[in-house]
Amino acid sequence: MFPEKPGHAGGSFHRAVTLIELVVVISIVAILIVLLLPVIHQVRESARSAQCRNNLRQLGLAYHAYANQFGCVPIFIYEPAKTNGDRLASYRFFSVFSQMLSFLDEITLFNAINFQASANDPFFHGIQERIPSLEAMNSTCMKTVLAFLICPSDGVADQMFWTGPTNYRANGGNERWDSRINGPFGSLDGMVTLAAIRDGLSFTALFGEKIRGVGGEPRAGNPRRLQYYRNLVNEPSVDDSVALCARMNPRTAKSTSDTGATWFITGYRHSAYNHVCTPNSTVPDCLVDQSYPPQGLAVSARSDHGGGVNQAMADGSVRFVRNSIPLSIWRATGSRSTGESLSENDW
Repeated sequence: MFPEKPGHAGGSFHRAVTLIELVVVISIVAILIVLLLPVIHQVRESARSAQCRNNLRQLGLAYHAYANQFGCVPIFIYEPAKTNGDRLASYRFFSVFSQMLSFLDEITLFNAINFQASANDPFFHGIQERIPSLEAMNSTCMKTVLAFLICPSDGVADQMFWTGPTNYRANGGNERWDSRINGPFGSLDGMVTLAAIRDGLSFTALFGEKIRGVGGEPRAGNPRRLQYYRNLVNEPSVDDSVALCARMNPRTAKSTSDTGATWFITGYRHSAYNHVCTPNSTVPDCLVDQSYPPQGLAVSARSDHGGGVNQAMADGSVRFVRNSIPLSIWRATGSRSTGESLSENDW
């Protein structure tokens, strides 16, 4: 009898896996991973977008609860020298979010705010002039982070320690000056009721999305997250405003990288947008220099959802509006009573 050969016992033979077979298996696994990654990303983004829509829906419900209790909608802007009336006089530069807190399950925070003080005190003086007054009136409230004002699809890491940021903004209308607020909010012209939204609640935009700035050196940031400033001598038309913004050189233009840094203060720098340009427009966001709160020329809705933005309408519904929406339709949804006739087929 001959001795058995190594690796051969009882007539059986165990063959080792070859290098080629191992490479094939690894390649198949890698291909499967590559194919699955976009699916996983889509599922996660779908969940984030759903949360974003829920946030906007919550804001819409608070808007209607406010209107039902007070008989008017929140006030977009108030200037003490130009406005009369007890309710107007009580809000100064406070944002519509500040006014609606008690209808957003934030009654304690609402009661902690001193509405007799100017909303710009802790922001303008405590931050910009570097006065050591972070303990100033309302500053603690201003720094409160509210989860329902954060879109989970905006992956920016907050670098601005001094405020509670927001991804959602109030619609100022399809004009570009704070004194011409023709969106679904009160203004210098007086109170606005739900009945005053004559273009139809379901076709009037209420709140939109906007990705936030990241702080730091503005010119080093993503232009989509910046806002630029223009000095104006004469008041331009809406289309001239767009042209002024489009001609800016992002490398040299004065800009700010703290957009959306606070839900507390009104104005286009942080808590408002307009319908001058379509969603995610290639035209840079543009503000009027030396104005406070900053007046908006073109301040577009922007998001990282891909292809468009989520939009809360004045009837409480939430829509996904694509970037390709015609400019005339988008501008029509920005105003409350300019007489445009829209239908479901326009979206």
